[in-house]
Amino acid sequence: MNQIKELDEKGYFKIKLDNPSYLSKIESMVKSLIDNELIGIKKNLKKIKDKDLFSKYEILIKSNKKGKSRIYNLLKNYVGIDLLFNDTQFQLLLQKIFISKNYFKLFQACRLDHYPNNNHALNWHQDAFQKSSYINLRDCITIWMPINKSVNHGLFVIEGSHKGNHRQIVTQRNNKFSSEKLELMLNLSQKVITKNTKLIKINKGEALIMSMALAHKSNQTYDKELRMTCLSRFISLNSKHFNKVSKFQ
Repeated sequence: MNQIKELDEKGYFKIKLDNPSYLSKIESMVKSLIDNELIGIKKNLKKIKDKDLFSKYEILIKSNKKGKSRIYNLLKNYVGIDLLFNDTQFQLLLQKIFISKNYFKLFQACRLDHYPNNNHALNWHQDAFQKSSYINLRDCITIWMPINKSVNHGLFVIEGSHKGNHRQIVTQRNNKFSSEKLELMLNLSQKVITKNTKLIKINKGEALIMSMALAHKSNQTYDKELRMTCLSRFISLNSKHFNKVSKFQ
């Protein structure tokens, strides 16, 4: 099945990156930012330096939550992530999907998910905006990929759910360090949900391209690891909804 047909029928497809070297640079930046924030924790700093990345991040989120927030804000503007999503491979792919050379980047981020203590794990949801009713999510594409190695990187998806009309409720965060809560009222029978739910595993060096309307949820495990992922969202300038983008940007 070709990529466009797979996207149309299932709501997603996977690719291998032509230039995975970007990932290592982003991973190195994340490690450097974590180490930099830990400098402010004077107690047992020498012991902290010798710990693995999972343990370092665990210390950071328990001792310096503002440091965690600073890392997120810095990564949003990190040029390495810009270069990753501006790579020729993605440019050509998006032009193929949108049937246009003109598209707009709505959002990009690097996520750090600390398992099993994960405040970011979400149940069924669609990629959304604060006021998602402004834009038809079927006109938008998400690119999602792991930055570091893990046997458990992946998402659960409901194949074909991007074609349905579902109602998504966005509620407030538990605190400023957690994600917004998203509750998706699926317009699907339980039989259809069970039949079409798939775990899509994505390895470092691969990316998942999916419709922003696709219902998906986190793959939660109890492995003690820090999972790094990057994602970006795009819309074609030819979309009749594009003129509404400025209302939430």
